[in-house]
Amino acid sequence: MNRVTKINLSNLKKCNQVWADMPENEKGKLCLKCSNTIIDFRKMTDSEIAETHLFSEEKVCGLYTKEQLAKPKKEEKNIKINNWNSFYFGLFSFLSFSSYSQEKAEPIKTEQTEKKI
Repeated sequence: MNRVTKINLSNLKKCNQVWADMPENEKGKLCLKCSNTIIDFRKMTDSEIAETHLFSEEKVCGLYTKEQLAKPKKEEKNIKINNWNSFYFGLFSFLSFSSYSQEKAEPIKTEQTEKKI
């Protein structure tokens, strides 16, 4: 099963309510303005946050750190290409395709007969 490890939180709307003024409930705190439960995500991992957002049946509101809300940076892929490997791969491809095109198939023998009426 594939697991979600990260979700982009940079486009979330900000709430102007004060966390300390909210009463606590079973999952976090209750926002008195919108009556939603606010979850404290500050100590959760990226995968826990992503799974909560994706698999929750209710609207998810939360308290995040600035780092969690920052746009994710594109991961740079460090691909090291060995020149010799590329050369051998290209040579192998060329030889395998050219050997197929060089083969001559046996001609199909056809026999034509005339019928007299």
